[in-house]
Amino acid sequence: MKLRGLHSGLSRRTFLAAAAAACLPRVSAAAAPRVVSLDYAVASTMIEMGVPPIAVPSMPDWDIWVVEPRLPPETVNLGSMNEVNFEVLQSLSPDLIFSSPYLDV
Repeated sequence: MKLRGLHSGLSRRTFLAAAAAACLPRVSAAAAPRVVSLDYAVASTMIEMGVPPIAVPSMPDWDIWVVEPRLPPETVNLGSMNEVNFEVLQSLSPDLIFSSPYLDV
């Protein structure tokens, strides 16, 4: 029997879905997690996984940089990518906030 590396049968999508599921708080089946994404790549992955973010920054730029998948109409704009509106963020009471290292300044 030939042994394969750990990653040989695992797709990127499967890995990301498992990683996101491990990070999400445990909630009942009736309540979807309230997740905010400060990164377009993470947000688009979440949408494709069926867990769209409740808010993203710079929503008008989504159609320029991402295009598809489309943001759900109920998504909230958090303001500028460089200056997120913390009052809006706090009012949303998210369960989890995703960011990425490229936002480090």
